[in-house]
Amino acid sequence: FSRNDQPNNSGAAGALKTGVGASPRLLNTTVCVPIVYGSIAFFLGKKADEYHTHRWTLYVRSPNGEDLSTGISKVVFQLHPSFPQPVRELT
Repeated sequence: FSRNDQPNNSGAAGALKTGVGASPRLLNTTVCVPIVYGSIAFFLGKKADEYHTHRWTLYVRSPNGEDLSTGISKVVFQLHPSFPQPVRELT
């Protein structure tokens, strides 16, 4: 993810504060953060029916367990169009 903020008139060179007690952000700065994403499926066995054979878990995380919420506000998954609600948005 990247951010390209506009300068403010606070006099702070290269920093921008937003919100109450917010930490400063650097202007015109690109941040590269590694992420891990994927899915895991578990067969439901005897609980399976014609339309529900697996329980799926989708994930987005950092490789080392760091908090990504400062840079990722939502994740959108696009499933096959045959699924109900094929576009799922998580915040």
